[in-house]
Amino acid sequence: MTLTRSVSSKFMIEPLTGLEFRVFRSLAREYDRDTIAAIRVQLTQGQPASTEHVEDTLEELAKRALVEEYRPGNWRVTMQGHMNEKSLLGEHP
Repeated sequence: MTLTRSVSSKFMIEPLTGLEFRVFRSLAREYDRDTIAAIRVQLTQGQPASTEHVEDTLEELAKRALVEEYRPGNWRVTMQGHMNEKSLLGEHP
């Protein structure tokens, strides 16, 4: 999550891009897709991603407290991720 200072000096969250955007959106909007395999199936609708790329992306999102592994192999968006979901998905101006 990148914060930038706007003209009004409030911090704004930069939208996610690339695979981070796609993986986060899959977890945030497709609640039944919480495993790496299920996320990869969701991603086949666009540019396919390898298991390693999805794992790496989930780990990066977890470092930023946007997702968490709530039991082995199952991931979900954290409270912080949900609170910033629209901004992270670029739905705010």
